[in-house]
Amino acid sequence: MKQIMTGMALLASMNCLAQDKLEINARIDGLPEGEKVYFWRPLGSKTDSVYVKNGGFTATLDMKEGGSTYVVFVGNGGDESHGTFLYLEGGKLNIKGKGPYFKDAEYTGSKFVQDWKMIEQDVLKKDLKEDELTKLEAEMNTATQVGDHDALQELSAKAAELKKDQIKLAMDWVNKHPDVSAASYLMNAYLGNLPKQEFMAMVDKLGPNVKNTFTIKYMMEQRTGVSADFMTRVGKAAPAVEVKDNTGKTVTLNNFKGKVVLLDFWASWCKPCREQNPHLIKVYEKYKAKGFEILSVSLDEDKDKWLKAIAEDKLTWTQVVGDKGGESKIAKDYKVFALPSTIVIDREGNILKIGITPADLEQLLEKTL
Repeated sequence: MKQIMTGMALLASMNCLAQDKLEINARIDGLPEGEKVYFWRPLGSKTDSVYVKNGGFTATLDMKEGGSTYVVFVGNGGDESHGTFLYLEGGKLNIKGKGPYFKDAEYTGSKFVQDWKMIEQDVLKKDLKEDELTKLEAEMNTATQVGDHDALQELSAKAAELKKDQIKLAMDWVNKHPDVSAASYLMNAYLGNLPKQEFMAMVDKLGPNVKNTFTIKYMMEQRTGVSADFMTRVGKAAPAVEVKDNTGKTVTLNNFKGKVVLLDFWASWCKPCREQNPHLIKVYEKYKAKGFEILSVSLDEDKDKWLKAIAEDKLTWTQVVGDKGGESKIAKDYKVFALPSTIVIDREGNILKIGITPADLEQLLEKTL
């Protein structure tokens, strides 16, 4: 049960062929009659529940959003021994045990059940120094509270060193099983803090089963600032654009016909956006003569601050602004909810890539132009 809290701390699919529903049938000796059983998905904070009846419980969970890792627990008393955590997706799951609760329970059912067992055996049951990390994290919290920056720096370095083996083990497993949907747990729990460029490169290598899990879609939302349902637009026509530039002129995508365009959503108040601009300048200068353009879309509501940022950052490509900040039509059409957010549109006007770093953009342009 130590792994429950570890999994919960680490967490903060829809298999493309999978069913939309998960049917769970559990028979475990000694479960309290009438007690409530909870199915909690930490990502997105979704909870379902059923009641224990006749020594077990049955449940049908909606899995249209895709698979993810759930904490399953009996009662709301907070006793760790009353729960477990599992990767769940559409299909069937059978649980059989003699108790108490989920101790030594047997899990059978659809393929994802076996895949999760394989992850437990290959990764989660290895010596990942979880106890040491938990102790270090507690000490780091204490150092933060008392303002001991030297101790915090030293403890953080020790924690980073311990996590190296975890990251390598998880990365090796995902690379060997790129289309096992349950691998999405490892992407989130162990690889979620990789630098953006490295994380996005790993996602590119994943198969559709993993990419379509709720876990990966949720993580991609956080990394790209674009809603998960927009991810399906890759390869399809980009939504129409009609906005005013910094001279008052109307700009549409037709202005860039035949060119590869980076649609760059930003704002003057967005620090990561401003930090990214010098790198975009270098890429733009290198590839603009080969047919590359940038269309920066500001979600500023203060025009003066927007124009000042353009001048300060020495941005020379086309600059446009939404009419209502984050509520602008263009932001809604492209499902942008966080900044910075980048979308690459190909020469034919189709979406080529969603969420890209300047370094990855340069590699893409080398192949595309």
